[in-house]
Amino acid sequence: MSERMNLEDLKRDLDVLVPVPMDREGLRRRGYNQALMMAECLSKISSIPVERYHLIKSRETQPQVGLTRAQRKRNIQGAFSVADKKSFRGKAILLMDDVYTTGATVRACSKALLEAGARSVRVLTFARVVPE
Repeated sequence: MSERMNLEDLKRDLDVLVPVPMDREGLRRRGYNQALMMAECLSKISSIPVERYHLIKSRETQPQVGLTRAQRKRNIQGAFSVADKKSFRGKAILLMDDVYTTGATVRACSKALLEAGARSVRVLTFARVVPE
Protein backbone atom coordinates (compact mmCIF):
# COMPACT_ATOMS: atom_id res chain seq x y z
CA MET A 1 0.00 0.00 0.00
CA SER A 2 1.26 3.44 -0.84
CA GLU A 3 0.77 6.21 1.66
CA ARG A 4 1.80 9.83 1.72
CA MET A 5 3.21 11.37 4.87
CA ASN A 6 4.19 14.94 5.47
CA LEU A 7 6.91 16.08 7.87
CA GLU A 8 4.47 17.11 10.59
CA ASP A 9 2.79 13.68 10.46
CA LEU A 10 6.18 12.05 10.83
CA LYS A 11 7.14 14.14 13.85
CA ARG A 12 3.81 13.50 15.52
CA ASP A 13 3.44 9.80 14.72
CA LEU A 14 6.94 8.32 14.94
CA ASP A 15 9.46 7.69 17.69
CA VAL A 16 12.45 6.42 15.75
CA LEU A 17 13.87 5.85 12.26
CA VAL A 18 15.41 2.42 11.65
CA PRO A 19 17.44 1.67 8.51
CA VAL A 20 17.47 -1.87 7.15
CA PRO A 21 20.88 -3.19 8.24
CA MET A 22 23.47 -4.79 5.98
CA ASP A 23 25.67 -7.76 6.82
CA ARG A 24 29.40 -7.09 7.28
CA GLU A 25 30.40 -8.49 3.90
CA GLY A 26 27.80 -6.43 2.02
CA LEU A 27 28.84 -3.30 3.90
CA ARG A 28 32.51 -4.01 3.20
CA ARG A 29 31.80 -4.48 -0.52
CA ARG A 30 29.64 -1.38 -0.94
CA GLY A 31 31.35 0.84 1.63
CA TYR A 32 28.14 2.42 2.91
CA ASN A 33 24.57 1.56 3.88
CA GLN A 34 22.23 3.55 1.65
CA ALA A 35 19.25 2.98 3.99
CA LEU A 36 21.27 4.46 6.86
CA MET A 37 22.18 7.47 4.71
CA MET A 38 18.48 8.03 3.93
CA ALA A 39 17.56 7.75 7.63
CA GLU A 40 20.26 10.22 8.66
CA CYS A 41 19.04 12.76 6.08
CA LEU A 42 15.43 12.43 7.21
CA SER A 43 16.53 12.69 10.84
CA LYS A 44 18.26 16.00 10.13
CA ILE A 45 15.09 17.62 8.81
CA SER A 46 12.63 15.95 11.18
CA SER A 47 14.63 15.66 14.44
CA ILE A 48 13.42 12.05 14.75
CA PRO A 49 16.32 9.97 16.09
CA VAL A 50 17.93 7.15 14.12
CA GLU A 51 18.39 3.79 15.85
CA ARG A 52 21.14 2.07 13.87
CA TYR A 53 22.54 -0.56 16.21
CA HIS A 54 19.85 -2.86 17.61
CA LEU A 55 18.18 -4.22 14.47
CA ILE A 56 20.88 -6.46 13.07
CA LYS A 57 21.36 -8.68 10.07
CA SER A 58 22.31 -11.79 11.98
CA ARG A 59 23.44 -13.86 9.02
CA GLU A 60 24.75 -13.25 5.54
CA THR A 61 22.36 -13.74 2.65
CA GLN A 62 22.92 -13.85 -1.06
CA PRO A 63 22.04 -10.67 -2.96
CA GLN A 64 18.30 -10.48 -3.68
CA VAL A 65 18.84 -9.20 -7.25
CA GLY A 66 17.71 -11.77 -9.78
CA LEU A 67 15.91 -14.02 -7.29
CA THR A 68 12.25 -14.95 -7.69
CA ARG A 69 9.69 -13.91 -5.10
CA ALA A 70 9.83 -17.33 -3.41
CA GLN A 71 13.64 -17.40 -3.47
CA ARG A 72 13.80 -13.90 -1.94
CA LYS A 73 11.49 -14.94 0.87
CA ARG A 74 13.55 -18.06 1.67
CA ASN A 75 16.84 -16.17 1.35
CA ILE A 76 15.91 -13.46 3.84
CA GLN A 77 13.81 -15.55 6.27
CA GLY A 78 15.25 -15.32 9.79
CA ALA A 79 18.12 -13.07 8.66
CA PHE A 80 17.22 -10.17 10.98
CA SER A 81 17.06 -10.01 14.75
CA VAL A 82 16.95 -7.44 17.52
CA ALA A 83 19.98 -7.20 19.80
CA ASP A 84 18.31 -5.13 22.53
CA LYS A 85 14.54 -5.59 22.63
CA LYS A 86 13.95 -2.74 25.10
CA SER A 87 15.26 -0.26 22.52
CA PHE A 88 12.09 -0.82 20.44
CA ARG A 89 9.48 -1.71 23.07
CA GLY A 90 6.38 0.46 22.64
CA LYS A 91 7.90 2.54 19.85
CA ALA A 92 6.37 3.66 16.56
CA ILE A 93 9.05 2.91 13.98
CA LEU A 94 9.70 4.07 10.44
CA LEU A 95 11.72 1.30 8.79
CA MET A 96 13.76 2.63 5.87
CA ASP A 97 15.20 0.80 2.86
CA ASP A 98 16.43 1.82 -0.56
CA VAL A 99 14.34 -0.38 -2.88
CA TYR A 100 11.08 -2.31 -2.43
CA THR A 101 10.83 -5.24 -4.82
CA THR A 102 8.78 -8.06 -3.29
CA GLY A 103 8.71 -6.77 0.28
CA ALA A 104 10.56 -9.80 1.67
CA THR A 105 13.26 -7.71 3.37
CA VAL A 106 10.95 -5.17 5.00
CA ARG A 107 8.57 -7.97 6.09
CA ALA A 108 11.42 -9.86 7.76
CA CYS A 109 12.68 -6.70 9.49
CA SER A 110 9.16 -5.66 10.53
CA LYS A 111 8.53 -9.10 12.01
CA ALA A 112 11.69 -8.87 14.13
CA LEU A 113 10.79 -5.36 15.31
CA LEU A 114 7.20 -6.27 16.19
CA GLU A 115 8.35 -9.41 18.03
CA ALA A 116 10.69 -7.15 20.03
CA GLY A 117 7.68 -5.13 21.18
CA ALA A 118 7.45 -2.28 18.70
CA ARG A 119 4.02 -0.61 18.81
CA SER A 120 3.96 -0.16 15.03
CA VAL A 121 6.22 -0.35 11.98
CA ARG A 122 5.75 1.78 8.89
CA VAL A 123 7.99 1.44 5.85
CA LEU A 124 9.57 4.11 3.66
CA THR A 125 11.57 3.19 0.57
CA PHE A 126 13.29 5.35 -1.98
CA ALA A 127 12.22 3.30 -4.97
CA ARG A 128 9.65 0.64 -5.88
CA VAL A 129 10.25 -2.02 -8.52
CA VAL A 130 7.12 -2.32 -10.64
CA PRO A 131 6.50 -5.86 -11.92
CA GLU A 132 6.28 -6.22 -15.68
